[in-house]
Amino acid sequence: MAASEPLGDHDVPALNLAGDPMTILGSKIAELAGKLRGSVVTPRSPGYDDARRVWNAMLDRRPALIARCTGTADVITAVNFARDEGLLTCVRSGGHSQSGSCMVDGAFVVDLKGMRAVRVDPAARVVWAQPGATLADIDHETDMFDLAVPTGRVSATGIGGLALNGGTGYLGRPFGLTVDNLRSADVVLADGSFVRASADSNPDLFWALRGAGGNFGIVTSFEFDAHPVGEVFGGMVAFPREAGKDLAKLFRNTMRDAPDNLDLSFALITLPDGTPASAIVACYCGPPEEGEALLRPVREWRTPVADLMGRMRFRGIQALFDDMGWSKPTYWKSSMAQEVTDGAIDVLVAQAEKMESPMSMVLIESNGGAVARVGETATSYPNRSARYSLAACARWERSDPEVNARHVGWAKETHELLRPHVQEKVYLGFLSDDGDSRLRDAYGCNYERLEEIKTKYDPANMFRHTANIKPKA
Repeated sequence: MAASEPLGDHDVPALNLAGDPMTILGSKIAELAGKLRGSVVTPRSPGYDDARRVWNAMLDRRPALIARCTGTADVITAVNFARDEGLLTCVRSGGHSQSGSCMVDGAFVVDLKGMRAVRVDPAARVVWAQPGATLADIDHETDMFDLAVPTGRVSATGIGGLALNGGTGYLGRPFGLTVDNLRSADVVLADGSFVRASADSNPDLFWALRGAGGNFGIVTSFEFDAHPVGEVFGGMVAFPREAGKDLAKLFRNTMRDAPDNLDLSFALITLPDGTPASAIVACYCGPPEEGEALLRPVREWRTPVADLMGRMRFRGIQALFDDMGWSKPTYWKSSMAQEVTDGAIDVLVAQAEKMESPMSMVLIESNGGAVARVGETATSYPNRSARYSLAACARWERSDPEVNARHVGWAKETHELLRPHVQEKVYLGFLSDDGDSRLRDAYGCNYERLEEIKTKYDPANMFRHTANIKPKA
């Protein structure tokens, strides 16, 4: 079969969409469909365009086949088919991928989006979730029992990709990353075998899954610790854009001595009514009256243009930015830093004035707390000492090559201007079209051990379209 892209040392051929996959594989596709409880989607299928759609509308990928799986048996069947036929393979869970690595031209997609079941044991404070479940799916179940799993910041995100990348969010400072709360995972390996990964079973795989997980197999179920979280105090308070520099310094000063149960972010944004603004987003995970008192100096710092802070269920905080929605072109560039310098603030404020889209923003998120108290080699996620993530987030209305280039150029320019003020570290989930050197920044001191584990569990590099660690030759 012809390849749709250059082949590396460990790469396998991809279906060539210049030909019809039905012609190339013939009756084998029908045979696969007969074995699945789910369905097979091809470019001929009426639902093909919807099935290949991802969150980032800048990415218009055309896979050759999509296997919509309903459970572990379907995943095993799909993996065996892809391996036996020598197909380029990628995996989609929630489809919220920033880089679009879950949907690749000419590839066979193992689609887990339909696997969304969540189960809670409130007495043991344990949650089981399938990989296609969104954060909203998980929050819906856990909120009933005043519990929460530390996950991300946008509830439309799928748990599969987020958890395997590390998982940073509102509850990271009090309870750690998503991977720090992972108890076990069920995994289908490239040879079609099914294994359990935990501290007691395949511990090397369990270590690798917690921060580089998409490289080693397909997780069909996660088991997480949950924590007592019911009502919290938080939300967003916004001030005029011209207050941005001073607000960023207030954010920095507040976070220097902040308790672990306070998460703050700073952003330069445009409000829904078109007002340019500087904003603080907060989540205090503790008695709401304590959070209200702690955040009063921020809310009363100056006269706000909008104050959306208050007592709410945690799931309300998690859904605060869900209106960012699907099907908008998006491009992020992100770095990490131990401190937010005056120079970094100057860059972000200046670059915010160059944003062409009201959906774009510059952003500083806080880390630290429980995240930083885990050793850099305890899990495969290494970048724990960095207390902040700084990002340029471009998002605009429609995808067009010329328009895309302007917005992407703005984000890249911001990233370059920030270089003197940040570390060579990056959160895996924020990678876009970064090269191999940036992958080493993401995996840091754990890269060589990850290579060894990759060689053991996926020597043919079947799972290579997710911030790929190549096996040793």
